[in-house]
Amino acid sequence: SDCMAPSEALREQYERDGFLVAKNVLRPATVAALTRTVGWSADWYGLMPGGKGYRHAGTVDALEHLERGELPLEVRTDPVLKTVAYEEGLSALLKVFLGTETLYMHSPPSVRASVPGRVTSLVPWHQDCAYNPHLADFVSVWVPLVFVGGDCGGVRIVPRSHVYGACGHHKPV
Repeated sequence: SDCMAPSEALREQYERDGFLVAKNVLRPATVAALTRTVGWSADWYGLMPGGKGYRHAGTVDALEHLERGELPLEVRTDPVLKTVAYEEGLSALLKVFLGTETLYMHSPPSVRASVPGRVTSLVPWHQDCAYNPHLADFVSVWVPLVFVGGDCGGVRIVPRSHVYGACGHHKPV
């Protein structure tokens, strides 16, 4: 179906609620390329059940990151991931909502592999800026590359929580 077109009503919803579920803003070819890159990487590093696990990062700290589903820097800097920044549908929405013609992408992007059945890859409720304060100046774009369901949950958003500012970890809003 057609890409979501930016509109005043969507911008108002975004400003009011602090988020927007936007569909079809990435081309299928981009999603397929992202899925191949992240899927291959998760398999390569042995994150997925039945994955080959050919490599490991070596240090205890790096292995802990892998256990949490956090892919290494060499994956997060893969040029395929940067293609998201050039998607016309997404950039059109962001330009309208942010009121600018110039967009920047955080580098490296955050890329996670939520592993079905692996408790260590679950992420508790949080605001991204509670982990990294500089992220308060960014808009997060969540792109699931797998089926989101009971075994592999999605993102949860508290509408209007942006009005409270940074809340810290696990602070009720």
